[in-house]
Amino acid sequence: MHEVSYDLPQTQLTIRGLASKLALSGPELTIALHGWLDNCHSFLPLSRFLPDTTLLCIDLPGHGHSDHLPAGVDLHFRDYLLWLRELLECQKWSSITLMGHSMGAAIASLFAATFPEFVNKLILIEGIGPWAGSTTELPMRTRDHIESFLKIAHRQNPSYENFEHLVSLRQRSGKLSQNAARLLAERGTESDLSGRPKWRHDPRLKVASAFNFSEEQTLAFLRRIVCPSLIIRATDGLLKTGEPFDSRLAAITQLQRYSIDGHHHVHMEKPQEVAQIIHDFILSCQFNS
Repeated sequence: MHEVSYDLPQTQLTIRGLASKLALSGPELTIALHGWLDNCHSFLPLSRFLPDTTLLCIDLPGHGHSDHLPAGVDLHFRDYLLWLRELLECQKWSSITLMGHSMGAAIASLFAATFPEFVNKLILIEGIGPWAGSTTELPMRTRDHIESFLKIAHRQNPSYENFEHLVSLRQRSGKLSQNAARLLAERGTESDLSGRPKWRHDPRLKVASAFNFSEEQTLAFLRRIVCPSLIIRATDGLLKTGEPFDSRLAAITQLQRYSIDGHHHVHMEKPQEVAQIIHDFILSCQFNS
């Protein structure tokens, strides 16, 4: 994989990541979006079993090696759609496959619905649409967001005794193997002035969200997804059977569904199995086109 970076002149951010090729173009290009507080290393294990896929794994703004937002700026979930749309415009990529894990799957879902002309295939891993909230919660959520922003925005991420301690904490927080936790930490950490490791993600990512889509709004987005789509869930992951998960599945018309034994980061823990499902899905799309 090659280190790459892309400047976004309108939003004045630089997005960095890893790509399987230095020269990238659609429609064979697959852009991979990681989960909350993860980074592009989330897809490294999977990439080893997709050698024929032109893969671009990006660090979302505020994560990994990509830029943080300017000081004092608030983060809104819909901004991820703006950044991705600007990236496609700057690179003149008019047709891509979009793959996402967890929060990245939520972003991918909304983007495929908002800009269906750009997405020829959609691959969702342990995520389908954003977390939803009720409208009656909105006033308190707004209050919590403002209070949280004022407390967190100026803080620095804490430092840890050593790298192994940091890896151990990340492993326990996400039911990750040591290898997976280490892989995320290798790209997601930096050293403080005394040489101790700390996470490099933007602390503002932990600010309570000001606005959640309602379930009705989420379904309105998902019903607009028109491309062939795939969802892979882990049996011990975050997606539980029943409502609202079942209604979200039904909202996407061309959706293939698979389940794999494992935890939320199943694409890191069982990359070969996940890669085979993705490979078969892509072949089926070519056969049916």
